[in-house]
Amino acid sequence: MHLGTILSRATILIGHGLENDLIALRLIHDRVIDTCVLFPRAQPPAASNPQGTIWKHSLKMLVEKVLGRRIQALGGEDSRDDSAEDARGAVELVLEYLKVQQKGGVISY
Repeated sequence: MHLGTILSRATILIGHGLENDLIALRLIHDRVIDTCVLFPRAQPPAASNPQGTIWKHSLKMLVEKVLGRRIQALGGEDSRDDSAEDARGAVELVLEYLKVQQKGGVISY
């Protein structure tokens, strides 16, 4: 299947850490919502890094802290990522972010 058959300019891509996926696909797209950007993890400035650094929270941690549920919770051999579960988690995080923003609030995590 060719991406052009399921993806148009109007399609909104939602995910977590999408830059690596977009690079691997050699895809430039204008309508992207990345939960890494919505929920940044700032590293405080230090002498060696006066500007500070933006780090990424894991999707697993964000879903647990923001939505109050666990994903990727199985241990042992079954602890592999489930892409459908990850996608649902990312979409639910975006919806929660928009809901809180609409009320003028801020999500603490």
